[in-house]
Amino acid sequence: MKLAQLGLVACCGILLSLPTASSPADDPVTSLSAAMALIFQQDRPFPAIEMLREGVETGKIPARLAAQFYSISGDTLGTERMHDRDAVPSVWPSATVDLDNATARPALAEIVKEADRARVVMLNEDHTHQRHRAFALLLLIELRKIGFTHFAAETFGPRLQASMVDGAPDLETGIYTADPLYADMARQAAILGYSMFDYEQRPHQENAGQKDSRLARETAQAENIGALLRGNPTARIFIYAGASHISESDNSDDRLWMAQILKRSSALDPLTINQIWGTPRSRSELDSPLYNSVVDRFAQTTPFVIRRPAGLLSAPGFDVAVFHPRARYFEGRPDWLSMGGYRQPCRIAITPSPQAHMIRAFKASEPPLSIAMDQVLVPTQVDQVTLMLPPGEYRLVQQGGDREQTLGYVTLAKLEPPTDAPPISAGPSHTRCQPKR
Repeated sequence: MKLAQLGLVACCGILLSLPTASSPADDPVTSLSAAMALIFQQDRPFPAIEMLREGVETGKIPARLAAQFYSISGDTLGTERMHDRDAVPSVWPSATVDLDNATARPALAEIVKEADRARVVMLNEDHTHQRHRAFALLLLIELRKIGFTHFAAETFGPRLQASMVDGAPDLETGIYTADPLYADMARQAAILGYSMFDYEQRPHQENAGQKDSRLARETAQAENIGALLRGNPTARIFIYAGASHISESDNSDDRLWMAQILKRSSALDPLTINQIWGTPRSRSELDSPLYNSVVDRFAQTTPFVIRRPAGLLSAPGFDVAVFHPRARYFEGRPDWLSMGGYRQPCRIAITPSPQAHMIRAFKASEPPLSIAMDQVLVPTQVDQVTLMLPPGEYRLVQQGGDREQTLGYVTLAKLEPPTDAPPISAGPSHTRCQPKR
């Protein structure tokens, strides 16, 4: 969905429009729209993220809002710190869960067991966290193995089908799919043979005669998913959405969400999975008592769930709670980015520059305007950068504030890391990737 074509887009609960000469420069919507225009009109993520960072520092853009798009930078820790810039310690949920006779189990395997008898599986994300998208992609792969047929994501726009006709996600696929990890979900869904669809509110459904525009949107989303289920009796759907959209219960203020509305209208009980509850914050003192108690008790290195005699530990309004361990970093990249071996480190030697810039890796077989497989910020005077890539051939691009150049091509073969090494701390003998022009 290009801003150039639509002029405006509903995002993050607000309406973003292209900046105009009469728009106040310090308006947060205008400031954010200007950054998004750089991304979606000009495919210039580097100056966009610089604008987002400056907007946060000057108070023009709320930090939590900016972080949702700063995440495309590949600066994982910087994104999380931006998100938590004005945060206070989490006090809910409290550490009141009975963990006696409980065990930690691999999240993917346990969810697949639960999903085997489900027709709809819903997973949520915080729009800031790339790690949520990494987990979602792995779940996407596993659900296809047990017969899931459709993949839907909140971010998909009305031009989804046209944008994915060649199997390569581009700037029209959606909004959050500007993030390489989110885009790769769409890419892999196409490869796996999923039917992808967008379920966002249609123009004719806006407000739908209701004063509550939020409820109108939730109702429209549920209606669109329900229509697909009714029209495809054998369809099994994996739905990926933000935060509370997949909540099955009323909130304390009686707000209804998409999953609950779908459940009521279709008599279908989706399997709902919350991975926000169990995600660490940028500083351990911000983590909830429950997260700390679970992580301290169960020393895990990959996403996990808690199985108790009564079943999997759930979260209020959700069937399953997934916990993500605290990340370890290697050359600035988090260990979870290896995604169980799906991606591997590719260390690139570059010429040090007096200006910060971005290195981007595009699949060599995809069109020029496709979304990169990985991209990272590079500080000044740095002589190497580590990309995390699946095996394949890539075109490497360096993007600065006002220029872009192709550095060459690199082929990354599938290599097994040493069995005693952490997921992405493989030695330089098979992480150095020398570009060829």
